[in-house]
Amino acid sequence: MNKRLYVLAAFVVLLGAVSMGTVAYLQGDFKEFGKESTKTVTETVLIELSENGVQSSSNAVRVENDTVTINAGGQYEITGQAEKVNIQVSEEISQDVTIGLNNASFASLDLHSRGTNVLNLVKDSKNSLSGEETGISATNITLTGDGSLAISEVSQYGIFASDDLVLESGNLIIDSGGFGLYAFHETEGEHGNLTINGGTTHISSSQEAGAAVLASNKLTINNGSVTVTTAHEAYVGKHLVINGGTANLVSVTNGMVARDSLAKDGQASITDLTINGGTNNITSGANPVLSNGDITIAGGINTFLASMGEQAVFNYSGSAELTGGSLIALGVVTLTSSHQEVLMAGLNGNAGDTLTITDAAGNEIASYPAPISFAKVTYSSANLTGGSVYYLSTTSGSYGQTTASKSTSTTP
Repeated sequence: MNKRLYVLAAFVVLLGAVSMGTVAYLQGDFKEFGKESTKTVTETVLIELSENGVQSSSNAVRVENDTVTINAGGQYEITGQAEKVNIQVSEEISQDVTIGLNNASFASLDLHSRGTNVLNLVKDSKNSLSGEETGISATNITLTGDGSLAISEVSQYGIFASDDLVLESGNLIIDSGGFGLYAFHETEGEHGNLTINGGTTHISSSQEAGAAVLASNKLTINNGSVTVTTAHEAYVGKHLVINGGTANLVSVTNGMVARDSLAKDGQASITDLTINGGTNNITSGANPVLSNGDITIAGGINTFLASMGEQAVFNYSGSAELTGGSLIALGVVTLTSSHQEVLMAGLNGNAGDTLTITDAAGNEIASYPAPISFAKVTYSSANLTGGSVYYLSTTSGSYGQTTASKSTSTTP
């Protein structure tokens, strides 16, 4: 075969390869080189931290100075202490990644995989992240396990997710100079969801501008315990739904807030706040419950305290409807409708007083130790009888009476 025939044969082979590649691309099987990693490790990879360096035997883990980069999907376990180390999951990964923390202490964790990112707190382990702007940054993250994680000395976010953030279990403690839990997507309204299904969460966040828990779309509390000791606002979501769990929230301004964080000034947006259950204790300087749309209280044991004088307990631009549950509110209360009996009374009390409500026969209906001073009281539960007179008293000597009704007027 002469030289021309060799060249022609090579050209035909090359043309065939290009054609096959084109077909594969059109069928969706072609992956642009270097843009995506579909590799997955099959066994749990151990990453050992120490102040003398980071050790891992897997080629899926790259160590460069104080940065550890995970380059393949799969399961990893981090243990040891290295206060300045940042651990990153590469954004080129499209597979699921599970990170286990087993008595690990380091600076921050970035989970950029486009798969599902799971952070597992190994049972009985104590873990910590501190010293960076953000403790955990993620495309999405689900927190599981029966260990604990403390995030401290962060200036912006305890945990930030651009898509969705889910707490399933674990003991989480966040001390942040900005926000605590933050799920926010700047362009896609269906993302930016934050769901708490269990676990125990304690948050201390900024009193000046930050929220302890914020979702740009839906904030849902199904179970678990959340304590907010300091915050500008405690819960913020475009659609805020409380189905269960226990919340003890303290904030400088507002407590639970339904607000569209993506809406520009003057832009119309549908927001709503619904309480179906749970035990919800809120003490706020201004409004314990605020909605740029509607408020619905259908269940739960609810205690709402407005600590700064004549503040509205419910502040809303749509409607405020009470259909079930129990309610003790100290502050000004106005409802648009109530489907169960309500007591509203003017009664002065001091911080530390116990407020007691009795019926005409002297039977105690409710008793509540008030942590703030107050001048107005609202109480509602299924135990009240419409048209009956009830008596209110405080341990400092104030007395009053009022009649149960489905009135929606402002507290006297």
